[in-house]
Amino acid sequence: IVVGLAVLLVPLGMMRLMIAVGRSPRLGLWAFALAWDFSVSMGFIAYTLGVGLSFFFMARVLEGLRGGRWTTRREVLKTGALAVVLPLTHAQATATAGLLLGLLALAELPDKRHFRWLMGWAVLPVAALLPWVLTTPSGGRGPVPPVADMLYWAPAGERIARFVHYSLGFVQGPVASEIQGMTILTLLLLPLVFASMRGGSRRVNRRAWVLYAGAWLMYLTLPASLFWPFHQILIYERYTTFVMLFALLLPGVSFVGIRKSLLGPGLAMALASAGLVTWFFHKYDQHTAPLQEIFDEIPPGKKVLPIIWSRRTPESVHDTTCGITAYYNALKGGYSPNIFDTPNLPVRYVKEHQIPTPVWKLPRQINVGEHGVLYDYVIVQGIERDRLREDREYSTVAGDRVRAMLVKEAGDWRLYAVERIPVKAAD
Repeated sequence: IVVGLAVLLVPLGMMRLMIAVGRSPRLGLWAFALAWDFSVSMGFIAYTLGVGLSFFFMARVLEGLRGGRWTTRREVLKTGALAVVLPLTHAQATATAGLLLGLLALAELPDKRHFRWLMGWAVLPVAALLPWVLTTPSGGRGPVPPVADMLYWAPAGERIARFVHYSLGFVQGPVASEIQGMTILTLLLLPLVFASMRGGSRRVNRRAWVLYAGAWLMYLTLPASLFWPFHQILIYERYTTFVMLFALLLPGVSFVGIRKSLLGPGLAMALASAGLVTWFFHKYDQHTAPLQEIFDEIPPGKKVLPIIWSRRTPESVHDTTCGITAYYNALKGGYSPNIFDTPNLPVRYVKEHQIPTPVWKLPRQINVGEHGVLYDYVIVQGIERDRLREDREYSTVAGDRVRAMLVKEAGDWRLYAVERIPVKAAD
């Protein structure tokens, strides 16, 4: 439900923003082609939810420039409620809304009333982040280690070259590449062609171009990662979607009458993208369905250590299996080392109860004698690289012996039960 809400909230929020800017929301139907984008495919659901919510927030702020009922106490309180709720979704989505509203405020000068209105709303949600920022640890192990290559500053040329990858390039294959390429070209180029047609007031056009330029500015200038005041990765990579969404704001024409036919290419690409995502999940289900057999063998409430060797399926560009064992925890509870282990999150495991485990991206560092002994079961993905079958008895740090007993093999998955061997029996 949450994923579905996040996926729908972005295109619906974009259509709402288009109305507030003064554009036809019909062109906003093209935004459904980006409903499942880089961020969603990477699992950034809270961020996507925040982006969609930020569009509704920005729309209400822009409508406040018209005065009238949008500036009454009741409407201002509604907008203020959105400004407070938005930071509860994701910090980057909140900061993005603040930055975009700040750019719009500067573009309204010398109109001081508009400047104060927009800048005030730009600051409010960002200020609401301060209590969380001030109480969040700036370091920690987390699910991804702060390694040197994450600090790499990508030049503009590389960012342009990777635009497809950071937008819709999450599925591999020749047909997928055709759909992705045609969708991106449609969303980037056709709105510029439509923008060449006359329409819209100078002020409305200026606001649309400011948002569009702001999206490019964020994609081309923001860093790849941030380690203070909180840990955040893949920052600039998320703004390809903003570039294509805000391109839809540029045309000032009304898509009525015969001009409705101009919507055809984008609607076709939206349907093609939906079909591609459907096919991708059909193949993903085939690869991961055997995991249900593994879960059926594990009693509720157990501590489960995942060892993931192949983090992606053949059709996927991104890591898609690294966190899938958490479905056991969703179904039956228990403990997983990869959940609630991000220093940024307000909900975390109690430190005293946290089991030490190497980062999930480094399976070679996981040793049954050192780490597996602390768990009840071990799930291995990638049986061709499974090292537990070579020697199923291990010595622990305390000098005891443990054995990894094969319980179930299904597809590319194996389940082992961690068995403590009595000292006498071991001798």
